[in-house]
Amino acid sequence: FGAYYDVRKYSKIGPSVRILGMINRIEPTVKTYCQFWFESQREPVFMKVMEYKYIWYRKWGNYKQGIFQPYLIACQIPSRFQKMVPASVSIVEKPCDTATNNLRVVYNKPEEKKRFAVCVKGLDFLHEDLSVRLVEWIELLGILGADKIFFYELQVHPNISKILEYYQKLDRVEVTPLTLPGGQPNVPGFQHMYLVKKLNNKRQNELIPYNDCLYKNLYTYEFIALLDIDEVIMPINTM
Repeated sequence: FGAYYDVRKYSKIGPSVRILGMINRIEPTVKTYCQFWFESQREPVFMKVMEYKYIWYRKWGNYKQGIFQPYLIACQIPSRFQKMVPASVSIVEKPCDTATNNLRVVYNKPEEKKRFAVCVKGLDFLHEDLSVRLVEWIELLGILGADKIFFYELQVHPNISKILEYYQKLDRVEVTPLTLPGGQPNVPGFQHMYLVKKLNNKRQNELIPYNDCLYKNLYTYEFIALLDIDEVIMPINTM
């Protein structure tokens, strides 16, 4: 789904690229490599995957083979390139394989961090017109100091789309279209039914936009809040 440059000082593996995605098994069964592409290099640079981090709590259910499981995959940047940000990265099984995937490496680092942003999981409101409630919620978060709200959109009512387009023009929200991976349904009506009936699958998929929003904004905001559109964090001190 996404790849992100990570140079946080407390990282155990040092400068790295973390790749967010889903795998249709509980544990990887083969060794894999990151194929890094740098702007200054004509050929790719390879590093073995150092970490497969399972980002679902197994006791919540769906801990079985054949179901798409959310993972963060980490590859260390080679020592002689640790001052450079890769342009893109691919995952391959063997260093000489021709890659069938390629992700741009995200590294958003403005001169100064803003205070806080809000991340919202994939919106699934195909038949519900929550546009008025959504306006109230966006305006309230603005009053409380949110610099920006990041939405992910599965299927929404046309009036909700209008609201999101309006606030995008004001640069108060950012909307990313979202689909489900693998053979999971993406036809609007079927997708909505699937997410209603398959609650654990729905929640496993929600970890993708949440983590994407976090890693895209690691260096842009001091704080990231994960909220649904019926939730607000109220400050307890008004001073």
